[in-house]
Amino acid sequence: GTASTTFGQAFPSASIGGGYTVGHTATGETSFTTVRAGAYLVLTGQPAAVDADTGLSTPSQAARIDRKMDDGQPLTGSVIGDDASGCYDGTNYDEIDQTIACSVAVRIQG
Repeated sequence: GTASTTFGQAFPSASIGGGYTVGHTATGETSFTTVRAGAYLVLTGQPAAVDADTGLSTPSQAARIDRKMDDGQPLTGSVIGDDASGCYDGTNYDEIDQTIACSVAVRIQG
């Protein structure tokens, strides 16, 4: 049979919903335009694609993840926020807006 492409089966699920996918970019070109080359663990709402329509966490949740694991800035370090969704305004997470759904990528290997 074929593997299911759903969280909790083919992909690990997250306690806040959605789940985790792993991806690699050799050149840094992905939907996260600030991503450096390397392997990433992405918290997202949909396993098929990571873009502005598949985010899961609010900007405030994304910022807290970033502050706990990295530098708290969506454009720098090893934790970055999805820039296509409006997750951040300038160089800071837009923590006031709770209607935006952000994907968060964590660099796990260079």
